Amino acid sequence: MKSLLPYLLAVNVFLIANVAISQELFINGKVTDASGKALAGCSVYISNTSKGTVTSASGEFSLKNVPEGKYELIVSAIGYQTFVAMVSSGDYPHDLKIRLKPKSNELEEVVVEPIDKGGWRKWGKYFTDNFIGTTVNADHCKLLNPQALRFRFNKKANRLTARANEPLVIENKALGYIVRFQLEEFTATFDDNIVVYLGYPYFREMESNDARKKLNWMKNRKRAFYGSLLHFMRALYRDDLQEQGYMVLAKREDEELTFYSLDTLMKANPDKSKRLFFQNKLTVIYQRNLNRTAEASEIYLDSSDGIDIQPNGSYYSPKGLISNNHWGEYEKLSNMLPFDYTP
Repeated sequence: MKSLLPYLLAVNVFLIANVAISQELFINGKVTDASGKALAGCSVYISNTSKGTVTSASGEFSLKNVPEGKYELIVSAIGYQTFVAMVSSGDYPHDLKIRLKPKSNELEEVVVEPIDKGGWRKWGKYFTDNFIGTTVNADHCKLLNPQALRFRFNKKANRLTARANEPLVIENKALGYIVRFQLEEFTATFDDNIVVYLGYPYFREMESNDARKKLNWMKNRKRAFYGSLLHFMRALYRDDLQEQGYMVLAKREDEELTFYSLDTLMKANPDKSKRLFFQNKLTVIYQRNLNRTAEASEIYLDSSDGIDIQPNGSYYSPKGLISNNHWGEYEKLSNMLPFDYTP
């Protein structure tokens, strides 16, 4: 099955930023509604990381120890559109002013496509299989608030969509994370066998006094990391694919070529990221998984501009890269690690 990794275009928001540079990387700001009233309890976090906080009674927040790199800053609150802004460590904003817009009335959407009243009973397993996954780790994951989901099925288009009226909360006992996922879209097009989910995860480490459990989490995280798309992207950025156990196959006319470096397809950007561009499809094979045979994944670009890869393995835009085969099945929430994870 094809898989499009989570991503969403930035919404239209009001933004004022005063740029400052400090030794300690942090982001300060205030969140209000459209009228200027302070919003308390809003989630503020760096997408796909464990760095986050909530706004105070006055709507203010301070996000400290922000990692270097380029990220999506997310502000979410129930009943409001998700705020998204690209930020980078070279110019993290201080004194950020954010005004959230209210979400459209769900009743207006019903006119276009009604909600399936028995949605979770009909589609719950399909949703969790394609969102959380079906691997061993998925058996140790639980969606804590399935009631937040709303399903719609379009018979004419043979298409299933899902929305959530609050962040989905997933307990991952295999990796030791509580993940809050701001789901913006889930679409399954059955005729094309394509599932796309878009959104922003925030990772919080589970707490435990059990040393054996903590050690097990560490082992499982390492197992999930090596051979993952995140691991591949970090190796690709450092140009050490072979050392990390990867080889890449590409077809040129009737000939199949083998590569252990894609450095000729990479171009350095001024912000320390590297742009990757290639045509057609590449087959990526990871050869160091001792428990299984070599794992093959297929990737191709859905963007004529390529993707920009950061040193931590994140890349922009994630919507520009599509994966099939192993990563298409494996890269689900049950195996997902934050960008600030280090083995």
